[in-house]
Formats: sequence, C-alpha cells, structure tokens
Amino acid sequence: MQSMTGFGFRSISFKDFKLEISIKSVNSRFLDIKFYTPAYYMVLEPELQKLISQKCKRGYFVVRMDRWPQKPVPLISFDWNKKQALKWKKLYESFHKELKFKSSLSLGSLINREGVLQLTETPQNLSLKERKQVKENFSKALNACILERKREGLVLKKDILSQLRQFQSLIQKIGTLNTKQKKNYIKKKEKIITKNKNYSKELALETEKFDIHEEIVRMKGHLKHFKRIAVKSLDAGRKMDFYIQEILREMNTMGSKSHISSLTLSVVEGKFILEKIKEQVQNVE
Repeated sequence: MQSMTGFGFRSISFKDFKLEISIKSVNSRFLDIKFYTPAYYMVLEPELQKLISQKCKRGYFVVRMDRWPQKPVPLISFDWNKKQALKWKKLYESFHKELKFKSSLSLGSLINREGVLQLTETPQNLSLKERKQVKENFSKALNACILERKREGLVLKKDILSQLRQFQSLIQKIGTLNTKQKKNYIKKKEKIITKNKNYSKELALETEKFDIHEEIVRMKGHLKHFKRIAVKSLDAGRKMDFYIQEILREMNTMGSKSHISSLTLSVVEGKFILEKIKEQVQNVE
C-alpha cells in the first residue's frame, strides 16, 4: 500500500548547465500529470509521463524542471537591412518635401519600420547526451517521490488496521446486542403467545424485520476482503473505497432495524470508526 502524497527533488550541475527537477504528488481519483519545463524539454514529456504511469496508478503530479546554462548563450542575434532602411528614409523625405512636414524621421522610428531590424533566435537543440542526463535524473527524483509515498502508505496502513480491529470488536458486541434485542422483543410478546398459540409464527416474521444477523454476516465478509486488500494489494485505494461503502451501507441498515438504545449507540460508534477509515482510504493509491 502506498499513499498519493509524495515529493522528490534532484539538483545536479553538468559542464554546460545546471538542472533542478521537482516532482510533487497529491490526492486525485485518477492519474493526472502537469509539466512545467523549458520549451525544448517538451519533446521529453511523453517519455517522462510514461515513466510515472508505469509506477503509479493514481495521484495528481506536478513536475517542474529548471535549467540554467553555466555560461552565457546568445539566444538572439541582431542584423539590419540597409537597403530597406534607405527606402523608408527616402519615403519620409518625400513626405517632408511634398507636404512640408517640419518633423523629420528619427532613428528610433526608422528602426521600428518593417523590414529594417531583423532578429534571429538561436535554435535550442536538445542533444542526445542532455536527453539522457535529464531522463536519468528524472528517474531518481521520481524514485524519491515514490519512496515518500510508500513511507506515508505504511503510516496509513498501520492506522487503518488499528481502526479496523476496533471495528471488528464492535461487530462482535453488536451481534450480542442483536440477540438481546430479539429476546427482549419475544419476552414482551409472551402474553400474546400464551393466549394465541398460532401467534408464534407471526412473531417469527416480526422479529425478522429487525434481526440484523444477515447484515452482520455480509459485513464480516466485506471486512475479510478489505483487510486482505489493505495488507497485500499495491493499488488498493479504489478496492478499499468500494468495500468501505458496502460496509457503511450495512451499518445504515442495522441502524434502521435497531430497537434498543445500546444497539443504536454501537451502530453510531461503528459509523464513526468507518468514517475515519474512509478518510484515510481517500489518501491511498
């Protein structure tokens, strides 16, 4: 069992650049991955996403990668088109002469004219070497995140099993109270049974309406499966959530059939324990 909460971090310096990778995961019904990476690392995202999906089934992952060059790299080069600049200058001089404008063309205005200043962005190509370095360190950060998820999962597992033991003890008590409830009801009807011998069959049908033996039997079966999943299953979250819902449904039925206060109080106590288990199950992958 592992939780959906974890964090992994990797920071390393190479000859040409420094790389930092952080991976954070929190609760989610499904597997959802969000990347914040440099533009030229986007080509790696499908591979990195596959690495996560191979090891994790649920959780909201936020992956952040930051890259800093160890030495300045010119990203943009500048050039200007002399022929185009002269055309714009000649056009403005013509306007000035024909329309008798007092203002002349400034250098700033000339540079902003179309085709005069040319900017060329230096392409950033991801080398095979850097691709390998990024993937290796991403795997290390992911393993650290998963290790944290497993550590948190052990804490959840210990707490869930502790709550489960309390609940199982309570079920034994509820079974005893159910027997007491039936005996009390039959005792109240003794006078009617004495006067009307045929009433015993009707009484059996009446006691069935509040007898919770069947609910207890089904619940014990659910608890058995729930415990086995909690102890052995890796992707336990959805399965445990299903069984906890079924157990809660049986508890609600027990509450509706209760006719003595002690049984009602035990059912309320059981639902309180189940709600605590349910909250923890929401954190399980």
